[in-house]
Amino acid sequence: MLQKIIITILFIPVLASHLPAKPLAGVALITSNNARAGAIADLFERHIISILKKTEIFSTVEYGIIKKELQKFSCTSERCVLGFSKSAKFSFLVTGSVTDRNDYITVELSAYGTMPPHDSRLIADRRVKIKLKYNLTSREFSLISEEHAGKFISSALKHFKEPVYIKNSRPDTARKLSGTYSLYIAENGFTREYGKVTVRDGIITEPVDETKSPFILISHDKKAEDISEYYTNEKRKIVFKKTSLYDTFYFMLFTAPASATMPFASPVLGYSAQNDWQGLGLWAVNASPYLYGEARGFINRPSKLRSENRDITRDDMAMNYFAWYMLLAGGTPLFIDAFSHDYLNRASYFKDKYDLMGNSYTAAWLSLISNGGGHFYRGSRSWGYFYFHLNNILLYMTLREYVQPEEYNSTTGAYEKQSRNSKSAAIWGSVLAISKTVEIIHAVYSNDRIENGQEITGGFSTEPVFSFDYSGKPVYGLNFTFRY
Repeated sequence: MLQKIIITILFIPVLASHLPAKPLAGVALITSNNARAGAIADLFERHIISILKKTEIFSTVEYGIIKKELQKFSCTSERCVLGFSKSAKFSFLVTGSVTDRNDYITVELSAYGTMPPHDSRLIADRRVKIKLKYNLTSREFSLISEEHAGKFISSALKHFKEPVYIKNSRPDTARKLSGTYSLYIAENGFTREYGKVTVRDGIITEPVDETKSPFILISHDKKAEDISEYYTNEKRKIVFKKTSLYDTFYFMLFTAPASATMPFASPVLGYSAQNDWQGLGLWAVNASPYLYGEARGFINRPSKLRSENRDITRDDMAMNYFAWYMLLAGGTPLFIDAFSHDYLNRASYFKDKYDLMGNSYTAAWLSLISNGGGHFYRGSRSWGYFYFHLNNILLYMTLREYVQPEEYNSTTGAYEKQSRNSKSAAIWGSVLAISKTVEIIHAVYSNDRIENGQEITGGFSTEPVFSFDYSGKPVYGLNFTFRY
């Protein structure tokens, strides 16, 4: 049966005309469990072939040809597909599946190398769970599948080694190679190093025994990085409008009103309106201590304490200053998070295009005037809350050591200022300055969270095992599998 498949495919003109100096690549089967999953699987196959073709590394087989022939002869098992791939001399073959679970889809893609040095082994795989959170159109499904196909090919190329055989004292490739390479031969299904050769302008400088079919290996790390960078930049162009300093000036004017209205705007107009219940819960837990501190700082303000002839402690003074900071700037990060998280989420699915997002100048400004603001703007809640708490604590401790408490003298009826802890204030202030510098740089060079889908990188699975040992006795047990 397999021979029929090979003969059928080898007579297809597309295969017959491919360039022999390029390794052959294609998509075998991407299975699906229903009609929608089938349409998405077709999109993945088309995009994978298109990306492979654009790399100029491979000679590719057009969409649907391999799949049609394999299905015709019921060659759908991994063993059969890999056997076909090796016989047809494919160097790079992709298989996979798309599973539709109504509210999300799971995409699994695998790349195999059937020629040396991979010898029918798995090169790379990618499993991703994509939540179908919005009413996606065919355009958005296509862009999402292309994005994940690009990430998959980029990952696979980092692990793929292209064998280039030596013929007539030259590497059999159109690429101009120069340098020292390890020489390999394939024996009994194994690849082993055979020596080293030096290539200068495409010519090998020393004699090589070509009867053993020796070859060198070429890596494609640079091409993998180019593909990853291309899709990152292209997505930013699609979902963000061109950034400018004017956007940052807008945020400068917007800072104080946003901070002042945060206690109402974030939970009501932000999280609740967007059904972001996770964000609302995080806001309630993390904002409560600061809202209490802000209220306490204004209630126990120094002017009120003076009117009551009460001592003004170091904490009273520091809390009042900190309350003004929270009112005018400190609440901005939580305001930003309430809205930017949803904006970036929608952008990750290619739903909208935003003119105030994705600006490094704005990220720097928000990190400068508030704690964690730049990271919330980028869409990173974990880093946002980390810097929000860390630098708020450092700021409060710096204020506490710097202020001069006042004690009321009942004899004279006047207040007497006490000394400030200048040394401690300098230490806390220095730590704050270092932390803020790190925060700003981190925010500027961080990427916006516009990736959709959750990559499934590992996990345990168990299944019962029933078999027989060498003497014919039944064996029972559990099989544990760890995917990595």
